[in-house]
Amino acid sequence: MCGIAGIYSKDSGSDSGLIVEQMMNSLRHRGPDDEGIYRKEHICLGHRRLSILDLSDAGRQPMSTMEKRHWIVFNGEIYNYIELRAELTELGCSFQTGTDTEVILQAYIIWGRNCLQRFNGMWSFAIWDEDKQELFCARDRFGVKPFVYHYDSEQFVFASEIKALLRHPRIKPEANLQSVYDFIIYARANHTNDSFFKGIHQLPGAHYCVVNKHGMRLERYWDISERNVFEGTLEQSADEFYRIFEDAVRLRFRSDVEVGSCLSGGLDSSSIVCVADKLIAQGEIETENKLHTFSLISPFGQYDESQWIDIVRAQTNIKSDFTSPTEQDLLDKLKELIYTQEEPFGSTSIFGQYVVMQLIHQHGIKVTLDGQGADEMLAGYLGYADSYFADLYLSGNHFELYKQVDIYCAKHKLTSSIAIDRAKKLVETGRLGRHIEANAKYLAPKFAQTYYKEISPERKFPSFLQNQMYHDLVSFSIPAYLRHEDRNSMAFSIESRLPFLDYRLVEFVFSLPPEMKLHDSVTKVILRKAMQGVIPEKIENRQDKMGFVTPEAIWFRGGLRPMLDSLFYSEEIESRNIFDIETIRKEWENFKVGTRNDSFLIWRIASVELWYRTFIDYHD
Repeated sequence: MCGIAGIYSKDSGSDSGLIVEQMMNSLRHRGPDDEGIYRKEHICLGHRRLSILDLSDAGRQPMSTMEKRHWIVFNGEIYNYIELRAELTELGCSFQTGTDTEVILQAYIIWGRNCLQRFNGMWSFAIWDEDKQELFCARDRFGVKPFVYHYDSEQFVFASEIKALLRHPRIKPEANLQSVYDFIIYARANHTNDSFFKGIHQLPGAHYCVVNKHGMRLERYWDISERNVFEGTLEQSADEFYRIFEDAVRLRFRSDVEVGSCLSGGLDSSSIVCVADKLIAQGEIETENKLHTFSLISPFGQYDESQWIDIVRAQTNIKSDFTSPTEQDLLDKLKELIYTQEEPFGSTSIFGQYVVMQLIHQHGIKVTLDGQGADEMLAGYLGYADSYFADLYLSGNHFELYKQVDIYCAKHKLTSSIAIDRAKKLVETGRLGRHIEANAKYLAPKFAQTYYKEISPERKFPSFLQNQMYHDLVSFSIPAYLRHEDRNSMAFSIESRLPFLDYRLVEFVFSLPPEMKLHDSVTKVILRKAMQGVIPEKIENRQDKMGFVTPEAIWFRGGLRPMLDSLFYSEEIESRNIFDIETIRKEWENFKVGTRNDSFLIWRIASVELWYRTFIDYHD
């Protein structure tokens, strides 16, 4: 896991080496173990190394082939590099290191761009072909590892983080107001190729680009197929799910340093920890240590998952450590957190994850596992119910529709007729995007009118549920969550690995019918079935969901109240011409006395203002 940066110039740039050095300095946290730079007439590549595989100097990057034609800078891990290395050796390739970096380089030489289809892992990399004078850049299927860039008529500048791009003298921090609008209205971030900075973009997941003197070409190399259908019983499907998931966990333990895991006490992280513990006990994962887990606990009972974590600890042979941040901790770390994340984020739960990563770093762990992606691929949010009901309505099976609606509404104390009407409306309109027109009142009328845009994605799958999960994976939810995961972990030089986003598992889950994800108001049906006898029964049956949450509503009315007061009543926020200030202040006053309770909206507004002050107003 590392930090990468580079500049391709159509004309030779005498200062590109110095600029890339400055870019790499801003990425030191991503790779504190080593650094390197390669510079020729039109290209300059930089690398900061976090040593995970082959800890010797042989793993130094930029790395080249023996003939010095191809050069690579790489951030990530290719988990199946051992199998690929054996295959490439049979094809006549020779290797000088024990790294997956060299496997990528040789795979590209042998298979060209098709090498991407063979990789199981997370990656962003750039390969320079000296003979072709061409740069090939690629990002993993879901965009676990970041790749941001700026491209104009003269240069292509790329890096692992935006803060590195801002070291380039020609890239000035300017707000992308469309991204600000989408964030306030729809609570969306990182859902397009654009960032919150004008002129700074991200290479989307499952895409590569080719850059040369003729320009830049962007291509998708992988997608989830809507034609893939697994025809098996729930039991057969659960067996196959477990087989793939167990292998995904096993592969992610390939490391020359110790691997730990996050543990929230929920179904997802408990599944990872229990499967890993089982594999260690069976000797299928070689390690001298107990699995070390890290958790967030809270003094506020409704936000605390200690009891669930204790259930997992009682069944496994793991070592556990905990952290319990306070509102003062958030105040002390707020500027640092905003700078780390680089773009606004929708909840202070991001701080919960941040302090867990800090705890992991304090214990000297460089690699950790986490459960990101499970909710989006397994219908883990109750908001997926509308799409599930729409599928039943569309199928004409009204008996099953009313049965499922009644179960759901009885459980959540809702009105059945309202749920039925929502399903009908979804079928009639086909609109899957969030349409939160009410949030427009918090924006200045001219701003809202200028940047008005509906988010309504195309239907790739016949199933509404499949379609919603697909778009959450590729654009709506996961890209932002992966940005949070990457920046929080790499701020502390930690590589975070995500078993649920093994592409084989995702492809398999999308081949299953909707009722294997959501049925009888039970989410993640296939995961619960697959984990029977592996995780504690109480965890398997757990229906509530938290994760690394913070008590932000309590904090906002307590220790964070003066800070938020100063934001919402400041001249700076008035000068943006973005917000309807009086409406926001009224919302805030109602929130403080408890007549309103939308802490997410309060934080989105505050997050945008804090981001402006960190990157736009006072950028050095």
